[in-house]
Amino acid sequence: NYSANYSFNVTDAGSGSPASRNLSIFLIPFSSLSVNISLSVNRTEQLGSVLISGNVSDANLVGIKNMTVNVTASNGTVYFINMTFLRVSGTVYQFSATFPNATGATVHRGNYSVTVTGTDSILVTGNATAKLTVYANVIVSLSTLASTYAVGGTASLYYRVQEAANSSLTP
Repeated sequence: NYSANYSFNVTDAGSGSPASRNLSIFLIPFSSLSVNISLSVNRTEQLGSVLISGNVSDANLVGIKNMTVNVTASNGTVYFINMTFLRVSGTVYQFSATFPNATGATVHRGNYSVTVTGTDSILVTGNATAKLTVYANVIVSLSTLASTYAVGGTASLYYRVQEAANSSLTP
């Protein structure tokens, strides 16, 4: 649904000007883009990765310029990725990206927001959002004081439990 009001003020430009001028107005209606998002997994452990797929319908029949993804980590950091074009079928364009790639990280536990945005050649956009949960990747380290012990001897076993970001394991 689109409406616009235009007002034109025409004045005499003085002598030597033509008595009339033609003014052409072209109205180009446009529709917002329909965008879908899917994640290869909705949950991954810290340092894991996810394949992000996006489809965008070319509602205006002008061609899709690009698709991008913004990933907002649980600590508020926002990562921006240009998605890779895969194929077009009719008016549906398909894109994908892996997160993290050269940018980004899944080191912080919590909920991540993943938003894909499609843009067509006349700069009309559409977007869709999905949630990704990153859970603790528990790392257990075991050690002893010596590499060998005598039969019947006493040994001590030391262990350390941490998660990938070296933060507390409490929620």
